[in-house]
Amino acid sequence: MAGARRNRKGVSTLVGITIFLALFAMAISFTFLWTQNSESYISATASTIAVDRVQVSEQLILNTLNNTALLIENPTSQLTVVTYIMSNNSIWTVNAQIAPFGNVTLNLGGSAPANGNFEVATQKGNIFFSTIQSQLTNAAKQTWDIKWYWNDTTQPDPTSLDNLTYSTLLGESYWNKLSLDWEFGAGLPVVGTYAVGDGQILGLTASTTLLKLTNDSSLATINYKIDNSSRIGVAIDGAPQDPLNLGVYWYNSSNYAWFTISGDQYSYHTVTVYYYSYGNYSQQLYLNVVNATFAP
Repeated sequence: MAGARRNRKGVSTLVGITIFLALFAMAISFTFLWTQNSESYISATASTIAVDRVQVSEQLILNTLNNTALLIENPTSQLTVVTYIMSNNSIWTVNAQIAPFGNVTLNLGGSAPANGNFEVATQKGNIFFSTIQSQLTNAAKQTWDIKWYWNDTTQPDPTSLDNLTYSTLLGESYWNKLSLDWEFGAGLPVVGTYAVGDGQILGLTASTTLLKLTNDSSLATINYKIDNSSRIGVAIDGAPQDPLNLGVYWYNSSNYAWFTISGDQYSYHTVTVYYYSYGNYSQQLYLNVVNATFAP
């Protein structure tokens, strides 16, 4: 009986050692696999970060020249390769290498089914965009958006600036500086085919967004100079201005005043200038803005 107990005890010890060794081996295996997977994950993450860093550092500036051509500028210190151009549901395969701080003009040809809206893909997988509309939007920034009006009926209601826009719309312009000083003969066209004579008016609205440069204790001002036959009005943030409390919004050359813009420093304000000249062959308008500039 004693020998049998010793045999069973020896077997139990052997089984325990075997289980321990098996568990130990499994633990070592899992540790090895975990270490290997961690190294692979860290390596993959580092590679992804490196690729992302390269992609982020890649920048292109696209300028649409017309419906089938665009100028691509590379403002970085690395070579960039353009591989695809997409426009109007069509794809062109290219190999345009743009040197650091260089540029290239890509013309798809007059018969290409492009429409001026472009997507450009690079070898590194980035996509950049340019549209005809975006170029027009950029052109309109930091300018006066001018709309020209004409009529041969009557002058606008002095108590309503918007009455001018009921006239015939002739066209649109973008000016960096709001001023005009011209003289023309009777019956000669001034804008397009439209002339200004007795009983006729030529007018404009000029709109922009201004950034006030001073704090709320200092005003921004808009001063003007016009000829004797002209009228001017100003709306700031949609509200017509009457700084002399005349009960009218159209001012003439004898109503010398200035229009003020109040608000916090770096506040944005929409400004619309209304102007017209009535039956006069000589027209003059000068505008001076102080303590404000075009909004970026």
